[in-house]
Amino acid sequence: MIFEKLAKKTMLFPTRTFTIKKAGWDCMRHYEIAANHTVPCFYKLSEKPKNCAPHGLVDMENVVAFDSADKLKEKINHIKKNRLYYKLRHSK
Repeated sequence: MIFEKLAKKTMLFPTRTFTIKKAGWDCMRHYEIAANHTVPCFYKLSEKPKNCAPHGLVDMENVVAFDSADKLKEKINHIKKNRLYYKLRHSK
């Protein structure tokens, strides 16, 4: 039964999707997302307190940081054009 629940949960994180920070910075969901090889997108990542988890987030290396919808669209297009998605998905 536990494996069935885990399988259903991991299906919530498809490998070809972007996700957005919602309510808080130090959320276990962010680690689950990264562990499932998706690319976390953080709105206003520059506003995250320095001592708040998650740590080691680097824009366009292991996350996509953006301040507007236009900037997010621009970065996603850059990722697609330069085939960077695999690199971002597997970055630590």
